[in-house]
Amino acid sequence: MQPENILAGRYQLVKQIGKGGFGVVEQYRDLFTDALVAIKTIPSRFVDQETKRLVREVDIMLHLYGAHPHLMSMLDLFVTRNTAAERQPSIEFDDEERQLSEVDAAEIALNQLLISHTQSTTPMPSRDVLLREYALAMQTYANAVHNRSDLNLHIVMPLMKGDLFYFCKHMRSGQLMAVSPSFLPQVCVVFAFQVCFGLDYLHKCNVVHRDLKPDNILVWLDLENAYKSTAVIADFGLARDAHATETFYICTRHYRPPEVITNTSKGDTSIDVWSLGCIFFELVTARTLFNLPTALNNKGQWEGIKASQQLEVILNTLGTPSKADVERYMPQGNAQSYLIKSRARPSVLTDSIRAHWRLGETSTEEQEKWIDLISSCLKFFPQQRPTADQLCAHQLFRDYNVLYGENVKQYEPREYAPVTFPPNSQKSDLKDIVLSLVRRSISRSLDALGARPASSVGAAEAPQDAATLATTTVRGGLSFPALDDPILFSKFSNMLVATDGQVDDALDEVLNAMELYTHDANVSRQLRSLLTYFAGLKQLPADEQVDEVTAAGGVTVAEDL
Repeated sequence: MQPENILAGRYQLVKQIGKGGFGVVEQYRDLFTDALVAIKTIPSRFVDQETKRLVREVDIMLHLYGAHPHLMSMLDLFVTRNTAAERQPSIEFDDEERQLSEVDAAEIALNQLLISHTQSTTPMPSRDVLLREYALAMQTYANAVHNRSDLNLHIVMPLMKGDLFYFCKHMRSGQLMAVSPSFLPQVCVVFAFQVCFGLDYLHKCNVVHRDLKPDNILVWLDLENAYKSTAVIADFGLARDAHATETFYICTRHYRPPEVITNTSKGDTSIDVWSLGCIFFELVTARTLFNLPTALNNKGQWEGIKASQQLEVILNTLGTPSKADVERYMPQGNAQSYLIKSRARPSVLTDSIRAHWRLGETSTEEQEKWIDLISSCLKFFPQQRPTADQLCAHQLFRDYNVLYGENVKQYEPREYAPVTFPPNSQKSDLKDIVLSLVRRSISRSLDALGARPASSVGAAEAPQDAATLATTTVRGGLSFPALDDPILFSKFSNMLVATDGQVDDALDEVLNAMELYTHDANVSRQLRSLLTYFAGLKQLPADEQVDEVTAAGGVTVAEDL
């Protein structure tokens, strides 16, 4: 049974942060590190309905792991079963029911890991050892879960203090003006550059975000030093590789460029640059630039006449493009004809920025540079807009001594290769892809923690480390847990190398023993380590079986393969 308000045996619920159409974001305390984190939970019903979107988001976040300071990095990824939807195994086990019992065993071991250590009479392992033990237990659980289960997906991320939407809201109320006269202009330049910087890296990885808006830019505000404040691009649910052309209904409508409204977009990076222009306008004025009406009717269907109303709002602000530009940049069709016939009107963008300026007593020169930055992003045709790389070198940032390519650390991009979906994918096929991503995330964590077979552990480290290595393959090796209980050692040490049938018997023996030793924390901890070991042994392919074992110092370990 999972302890109340504890997720996956590690994360303690603090409060809900937000709720969206596909899940909830909550604040948790990591009981292993004492850090506060944000966990995005997608319930099983949405995992089934929105699998492709979720796979893209998770796959991109895995690709971007630790890659850039201004792109949201995933700390952890795991699944939990929607146990209310699982059928209970019967006494007579068939293959599927035996698999379910192994999942139950792995789940118990995972959820009770920290409890078993806190109740044990032995010293608590170090944090790194505990994290490694947890990752190995999670690996066993993820290997045991199958695609017929109803699975909730959990994405663990760093906890930020807010987003640009709320920053602009507080700016509108004047609350930030009391910090210092120079703080607001400084922090807005810092945020603007950091978003350009993160977006530049994303685009160089061959990824288009496609849903940039203030809500999707998370911020951490340092009121003492504006330059230590941080903005991070988040929410890659609509992101795609730069060559994808599926762009019919992307971007929140207030940040949607004309080429998406007119359905003439090629899905390239200029979509994000337009959204940046809208965001930067909001950053300096605390107002939404384009309050676009929906293009959907009351049945949720797209209507051309409503799309033209969206276009009119943009034209009323930016002005009507010249006939020469329309014919040069807009492909022939209804959209081109509409623009050519549209009444001429001037741009009022510059006047609007000046009229609603909220960055305090900045110089006219600095205001003009903001206007130039915003106007360049909001060129009507995508071919006229700058790249994110060019935006990073804008004079506005250079005036604040942010010299892109000089005193700003560069990060080497890695081109993203999008995940491919099998033709005619079934629900189980897509869920297999989700599980493969979870296992990939766990493997990454194990690599970062330096998990290794017990035989490679130094003598001083072995006593507290041995139990952490009781699990499935780790770089070719399995390690049997340290057992200081003589009865358990005598009973299970002869099962180090076993056939599938013997492993099944061992799992049954361990589960039965767990019922007998419920109140003995030390023995229960060792039994959970045995569960992890035998469940891992069952996952090994035939060509990776352990051939030889060595006993030393009362700790039985597996030799490296």
